[in-house]
Parts: sequence; C-alpha cells; structure tokens
Amino acid sequence: MSKTNKTDFYQEVTNKIIDALEQGVKPWQCPWREDVVAGLPLNFSTHNEYRGMNIMLLWMSTQLNGYGSAQWLTFKQAVANGGKVRKGEKGTRIFFYKMVEKEQDGKKRNTQC
Repeated sequence: MSKTNKTDFYQEVTNKIIDALEQGVKPWQCPWREDVVAGLPLNFSTHNEYRGMNIMLLWMSTQLNGYGSAQWLTFKQAVANGGKVRKGEKGTRIFFYKMVEKEQDGKKRNTQC
C-alpha cells in the first residue's frame, strides 16, 4: 500500500468522525441503545475482539447503520460460512495490525505494524 493510500484512509476516518458528530453520534462511546447490540466488536469467524481505533470505527458504523449485532465478518469469511452479502452493501474499512519480527542490534523483537 502506498503512502498516498494510507493518507487517504486517515482522511476517510477523519471525515467519518466529523459526519458522525454532525449526526449527533459520539463515536468514542459504546452504543448503549436498546435497539443496537452493545459490547466490543468481535470477528464472527475468529472470535477475536477488535482493538484500538477499530473499536471506535465499528461502533460508529453500528450506530450510524442501526446494526443489531456487534459481530463482524469480511466478505470472504461470510462466503466461507455459507452467508451472502446483499448486492450494493458497502464494507466498513478498518486498520489491519499484525506482529512482525524485526532484528535490532542483533536481537529479534516483535513489533506491531
């Protein structure tokens, strides 16, 4: 991914936060509405909880779209689990983190990137 794409994604996140605030949604607050399932966002396939900025992005998407679940899937995970994605649906972009092993001063260290 080029630096330009990363900058565009950061601007996209900023724009989404501004849009949410203009609609009266505080994206940093968990959606404690009775009509929206609350809690930390969770990947349906892996059962891993999302972390960092992704929590806020997914909470915001849950509130703005009125979703009834805090569980998320990628398109490929939905298909692999026998699901279908409705035509015209748009995904919610999030940050991808992974641990990489780097060597520094002759010692291997895990670094998140």
